[in-house]
Amino acid sequence: MTNKFYDHKTFKITEDVTIYTKTQDTNYGFRHMATLFKNSRELKTVKCCYYNRTWESFKYESVIKKLAKESKALTEVEKQQIKSFDNTVEDLKPFKMLNVFMKITDLMNDKPEDLKTKNESKLRMIQATTGKENLTLPDDWESLPEAEKAGRLAKIQNML
Repeated sequence: MTNKFYDHKTFKITEDVTIYTKTQDTNYGFRHMATLFKNSRELKTVKCCYYNRTWESFKYESVIKKLAKESKALTEVEKQQIKSFDNTVEDLKPFKMLNVFMKITDLMNDKPEDLKTKNESKLRMIQATTGKENLTLPDDWESLPEAEKAGRLAKIQNML
């Protein structure tokens, strides 16, 4: 087994505080590692080990919060900034753009006879954003009435 690091990510918390994260496979699963830098000086590294997957609101959340808790070189304000840091906004950017494009499609195809075109366009946009292999359509998708497809696509759009 190789112990190479992958999925490197940088989190800029403040002008002075930066956290570098990475993932490494282990014999029993994988681990996330985070290294804290303050004023370009390396201060502390922590890790969180996992067997199969994490249950975080964003990747590296647990290891980042552990780093904040264990670091003695940070002020309480800096620790609070790290603990309250939320990267989900960045992770959701593609979906926010998808929502914008789907709304534009609604505006451009506002006639009843445009429903099939609108549905096809929205489906292509969703597949392009999520990856076609990551979207599983119902087996009967092609036989559904266009109004039903539109309703289902609207539910996805409302979630964005």
